[in-house]
Amino acid sequence: MSGNEPRPGSVEELFARERALVTDLPADEERWQRIVHAARWRRRSHRQRYAGAAAAVALLTAGVAWATTHGTGTPPRPAATTVATPGPTQVTRPAPSTSAPAPSATGSAVPGLARGAAVPKDFTVLSLSNAGHGHVYAMGDASCGHGVRCPVLAGSTDEGRTWAVVHSFDGRTVPDPDVVGASVQPAGVLSQVRFATPEIGWVFGGGAMQTRDGGRTWAPYPHSGDAVVALETDGQQVVVVTGQGCGTGSCSGQLTMATDSVAQPHGVAGGGASADLGRGWNEPVLALGGGQPVVSVWTPVGGVLLQVQDTESLSPGSQGPVCRGGGAEVVTTDASAHPGLVGLCTTQGAAGSLGYAVNTSPDGLTWSVVDAQSLTLVNAGHIALAAADRSNLLAASGGNPSVHGSLKVSHDGGHTWVVPAGAPPMPTMGWRWVGAPGGATFYALGGPGPAYWVSHDHGDHWQKVTIS
Repeated sequence: MSGNEPRPGSVEELFARERALVTDLPADEERWQRIVHAARWRRRSHRQRYAGAAAAVALLTAGVAWATTHGTGTPPRPAATTVATPGPTQVTRPAPSTSAPAPSATGSAVPGLARGAAVPKDFTVLSLSNAGHGHVYAMGDASCGHGVRCPVLAGSTDEGRTWAVVHSFDGRTVPDPDVVGASVQPAGVLSQVRFATPEIGWVFGGGAMQTRDGGRTWAPYPHSGDAVVALETDGQQVVVVTGQGCGTGSCSGQLTMATDSVAQPHGVAGGGASADLGRGWNEPVLALGGGQPVVSVWTPVGGVLLQVQDTESLSPGSQGPVCRGGGAEVVTTDASAHPGLVGLCTTQGAAGSLGYAVNTSPDGLTWSVVDAQSLTLVNAGHIALAAADRSNLLAASGGNPSVHGSLKVSHDGGHTWVVPAGAPPMPTMGWRWVGAPGGATFYALGGPGPAYWVSHDHGDHWQKVTIS
């Protein structure tokens, strides 16, 4: 280990060194609200400052508000979700359980939005999951009367050609449409979807519910912590990340990562490995690859990539060389039959754009740089990354109506990047999320509405899909 390389250690040791440099400030509610607001937008403001800097240095940040992805070839695994920021509603979390959840009245449908109904015209898609065998699920929200919007799950059994309501969730809330850029949501919110098979899936986004019959019935999914902040499945296991003290934009205290069986689920209440990250951590991104789940998270003292150290604790994992001192900006799982991890780290800035280094890892433990300067994206506020396999990658940015964003593909594992020959029109706010459900397919989500874009040739040409 070289002298300037970070020494692995516990989360507590890492934070203790940084906290020693912190100056005490008066504690009051006004200051705390400013801290929460700053944490929510930390990555965007950090990038804006960085883009104007003359020196090219690594950006100490982690997570992305819109993207992680995973999958296999045939049938494809579920694509990951987009994330919008929730409203402030809180509900009581489910009680711990040691058995598979049974149908519950809390999973009842909204009147008029029952299974089989037409998808509402004002449906807004927030999340996609491809369950294989033609089944695609879209989680979003729609009007449910009296000026209120409710979580709605739409589904297709023919790869997105036709759609219908699968379920709506009475008594649950949706993300606040006026606040974007934070993946942590209060416990009452449902905005994201993951299906392991056409029958077994989860909706989450603060709260969490599970179905084992293709969405006909739903039950609360038992978990520790106040809110589910990330969830991924590879078809065999489901990995869940929860947080304590979670509101809109951040959590305070313990982060827990736990694993459950897809075939014989028991929930994840009372188990898992944990780390105490202190106050104000946010934007957790979970990725599964090489059998080693990792979670990238932003904390008040910088970004960190956490892995299971033993059965009860999480610790900082090894970093790619250009990410020393912090987690990768984006970490995703490639959708090949033997998936590894791909990450991006900011390396340089210019007027209105940022450069990224591509890093890969077979297991989340060791990382290597593919290329340190080949990718440049418009600095629009957030970035997204998807990997169909080791060679075919898709990167995007978005979040700012003034500069829109970028969409680029690589067919040589990140050595070179180009704008797709048949790229879709650039949304006003750029791209919120990209995903790889398996094979040569990529998904992309832009601005609010009922549509998404799909490519079946590794991102070179695109078609619009409207959920209606």
